[in-house]
Amino acid sequence: MAQALLQSSGATDFNPSLADFVIESYSRIQVRPPSLTRDHFVQARLSSNLLFSEWSNIGMPLLFQTRRLQIPLIPGISSYTLPSNVIAPLDAFVRQYFTGNDVNFLPAFTAPPGSTVWNVYQPQHGYRLNQMVWFPGQVAAGGIIIGGAYIISGIVDANNYNITTTEPSSGTGNILFGDNGQPLTDDNGQLLTDGTGLYPPVVPTFSATAGTDLIGVNLPGHGMSSGLTYYINITLNIGGMMLNGGFTVVGVPDQNNFQIQVNQDAVYGTGEGSPPVYLTGDNGQILLDDNGNPIIVTPGVPGTPIMLNGGLAQARTELYHDNHIDFILYPLSRTEYAMQPDKQIEYRPTTFWFDRQINPKIVFWNVPDNFGPYVMNIWVMQQQDDAVIEGGVGVGVPYRWFDAFCSGLALRLCRKFPPDPRSGTSIVDLRAEYQSALQAALREDTERTPFFLTPGLTSYFR
Repeated sequence: MAQALLQSSGATDFNPSLADFVIESYSRIQVRPPSLTRDHFVQARLSSNLLFSEWSNIGMPLLFQTRRLQIPLIPGISSYTLPSNVIAPLDAFVRQYFTGNDVNFLPAFTAPPGSTVWNVYQPQHGYRLNQMVWFPGQVAAGGIIIGGAYIISGIVDANNYNITTTEPSSGTGNILFGDNGQPLTDDNGQLLTDGTGLYPPVVPTFSATAGTDLIGVNLPGHGMSSGLTYYINITLNIGGMMLNGGFTVVGVPDQNNFQIQVNQDAVYGTGEGSPPVYLTGDNGQILLDDNGNPIIVTPGVPGTPIMLNGGLAQARTELYHDNHIDFILYPLSRTEYAMQPDKQIEYRPTTFWFDRQINPKIVFWNVPDNFGPYVMNIWVMQQQDDAVIEGGVGVGVPYRWFDAFCSGLALRLCRKFPPDPRSGTSIVDLRAEYQSALQAALREDTERTPFFLTPGLTSYFR
């Protein structure tokens, strides 16, 4: 009668800490646990991190080191800095959303100093984790500008959610709430805070002067410069004009104020301002300069500014039953990007150049336009987490890579602590053992799918 197989443990919890791997690797070069000193573990930590560095240069993506990044694109901005632990880009596409479901709310964006995670107070928002939310009107808060598309990174409760920015906050202070649970505002409609932050959240304000086509914009820490395009995505009624779309920045007096040219003269100014006084000829006609512009004797005085959207922020999400569209992105080399003659033309991005620096960047061609919002989705190979021995921390490699890690670490430690030649352990044997384990791990570290060769069609290019 055949004997039945013994039942296995049924457990799949084998996941050694780095300290356990270090002990195993030293044992392979005949250094037993009782003889290990603090220096042995220090050297093992250094060798482990250098082994991870070696794996990042293998030249093929390691599946366990890949992650997906979602990067909201800003109209007119072509360059985006990636996290410093990104090693190489893989597949990428840009997602175009169709938005609606407009909700106006007080611009209650708050974050402590140094944080990139922001809390947004929006009563009964109804959003979900990883949903795209688009703020068409900009909000200055914590020393940075919040506006455009964001991916919701956390749901706090029915009235609060989190978004993540690329720049850290300089501090907004804590918003004060009344007995009814609503944020408190001053006589001008600005949110009241407890005074612990230097940069409370505010929406942009606009000033017009009758007879001119220049609009003054106050937006603390705006980051604009002459020649850039400033987008007004929420229709603004000012000076007898309805403004919506992109306008050229023509003047930047300071970091909190700039001017845009709207190519039509305001019928009247904002508030109690006074119109400009023009130079006229004997016939009473306004004289023009060499560029065809009216000659101003006394500039007009702008009056009370107008707050965008009545001082409220606005959030939009993807339209119900209206799916987004994904467009593949092709990579460019530095030379191919340099060959593009029209690098500043705005359109939906079709290609990108990965600028592989210490702090890597993605540079798009074309420059993102204002017909999104767009969110880039890209899979990247990232740097392995640092090896840490204290605290029973693991090594962050999957089960199929355990032997390759031990073999590679043993080979590196053998160079620092050569075994006795009489032990029968040689660096040649250790190298062969490591190469065998590494090739076995690489052979299995693939996606088991059919392989097709498909030409890239020019329909994605302009």
